[in-house]
Amino acid sequence: MTIFIMMQTSLKRYLKSALTAIGVLLFWVLFWDILALLINEPLFLPTPLAVLSAFGRIFGKGSAYLTALASLVRILTGFFEGILLGILLAIVTELIPPLKTLLNPLLSVIRSTPVASFIMLLWLVLGNENLPIVIALLMVVPLIHGNVSAGIRHLSPELNEVCTVYRLPLKKRFLYHIYPSVMPYFAPAFVNALGLAWKAGVAAEVLANTPLSIGKEIYFSKSYLEVEELYAWTLCVIVLSLIMEYIVRRIFRKWTREGVKHV
Repeated sequence: MTIFIMMQTSLKRYLKSALTAIGVLLFWVLFWDILALLINEPLFLPTPLAVLSAFGRIFGKGSAYLTALASLVRILTGFFEGILLGILLAIVTELIPPLKTLLNPLLSVIRSTPVASFIMLLWLVLGNENLPIVIALLMVVPLIHGNVSAGIRHLSPELNEVCTVYRLPLKKRFLYHIYPSVMPYFAPAFVNALGLAWKAGVAAEVLANTPLSIGKEIYFSKSYLEVEELYAWTLCVIVLSLIMEYIVRRIFRKWTREGVKHV
């Protein structure tokens, strides 16, 4: 009986969240539609129906899926490389303070420099194929480095001493000491970095005209004033971003709920 009540409560909570999300989405689509009708200039703001129609035309072809997949693979490659590099730099700089002093100015420059500047500076060196990967990486590293470093600095000295006294192996030390302390810093940085990498990577594809990419399709849609297609490809970017963020949030929520038992 208790399990049934819990399931019923969870279902109600899920339905409430789903209905709220649908209601909010419908509100903004209606707002967009009314605004488009008031402006009455398709070259500036097409209606949602026109954009959805263009979206259907684009993704009625198999080549559109290959284009989206190519961009996804390219940018996720840079993203995960940035995650690994950021974590590695955080560990090394916290263990070797002089190295931290040396690298901090470089990381500050990366954080404060506009993405467009990096794209222009690196385009000639890297070429348009590799540019989105490196741009995604550059957006990720400072954020991951900063948050993981903060998590390492907030490790409990008392718990560290207990691990040392009981001579816990590295695996158990990670599971019961490092993981619970660093994860609250790492998880939000991971989600934010994913959004930054995706937006910056697509921007690099647009400016560099990367072959077989969403960015290239956006660029050509703009060049030929195919506004509905431009909005449709932009919608594709948004949808993919929301899907990735949803998956990542679910994974981290599961890890947080289950704790170290299943790590």
